[in-house]
Amino acid sequence: MDKNQFPSTKYPIHHLDGESGESWMGLIDGIYAIAMTFIALELPELVIALVNLKEKNIKSELIVSLIGYEFIAYTATFLMLYELWTVHKSILKIGGLKQKTQSLCNSLILALTSLGVGNIILILNEKTKAVTSHITSNSKQIDIMYDWFDNHDFLGLFTMIFLALMFFLMSLLASNSESHRISQDLQLLSKNLNIRGLYFVASCLLWIPLAFGKSVLFPPALVVILFLFLSFNQDAIDTFLKRWRSHT
Repeated sequence: MDKNQFPSTKYPIHHLDGESGESWMGLIDGIYAIAMTFIALELPELVIALVNLKEKNIKSELIVSLIGYEFIAYTATFLMLYELWTVHKSILKIGGLKQKTQSLCNSLILALTSLGVGNIILILNEKTKAVTSHITSNSKQIDIMYDWFDNHDFLGLFTMIFLALMFFLMSLLASNSESHRISQDLQLLSKNLNIRGLYFVASCLLWIPLAFGKSVLFPPALVVILFLFLSFNQDAIDTFLKRWRSHT
């Protein structure tokens, strides 16, 4: 049989609605929704473990503080997932998904989302176990805070690396779109995502003191909270910078 008689085959993504990326929206929504749900389901169990510290005659103020740390970590994680979901869907909505490179980036982003959430759950579990096992009725608030931040530091470093990789992959996803050359929105988004990735790469420098037997310079949760503040107020910050430049 002449090889020219064989029907031409297409890469699987070409059989989907790649122009708008709509075929991927359900999968993306599902991955992020499941990730958010897993963390929400884990939180009550962790809170109960902290509430049970009353049996050790632990002061209520300490217990409330630890529960507050749990809720801060949960809120920061939820908002970060929301940020990633928004950017991810925007890229596919604007540029679609037709290239093999895009398909690979899309798959890796979803995989890192699942791994990242698993890492967050592990961090919360391990920190809660460590604190509940070390805390005593004589423990002080400042000691508990440092104990919470210092436990399992390297897991926090992995979180920063996961986030940096995800933003770089999203930038690559946007820049490899067929619409990238003609879409100013995609070009700006790709550039902005690279900056976000570099932010989390730079944040990894906070772990340098660990090599010298010292503590992390800045709690990882605050790094994420600062990023979220800057991200959610990006328009206001851009407006302020434009006005400042015009006056100078």
